[in-house]
Amino acid sequence: MNSTDLSNPYQELGVSENSSHEEIKRAYQRLVLKGLSQDWPVSDEVDLDDMEYHEDTESYSSVCRCSGEYVISDSDLENGHNIVCCSNCTLSIRVLYNVLQDDASNNQ
Repeated sequence: MNSTDLSNPYQELGVSENSSHEEIKRAYQRLVLKGLSQDWPVSDEVDLDDMEYHEDTESYSSVCRCSGEYVISDSDLENGHNIVCCSNCTLSIRVLYNVLQDDASNNQ
């Protein structure tokens, strides 16, 4: 993100001007997390297959050693965000996963 050009904050966040408050908030948090993930120390790497999937929220979770929780959504993973901070402490993990390509894109 170019800190000198904030003429269109919606574009910087990757959302439309009609987005809900929640969508804008999530986009902002993803952008912050992206910046943090570049410098944030990662305490562990966890395979996505070792995390619990929650269909209702379309997210994965794993318990931290402090009894907090690491939570990452499908959309975060689709957008390439794989660093997750604990809900209770300062630890963070890198989620390891493979990207599967759609059949339609494989046939082109």
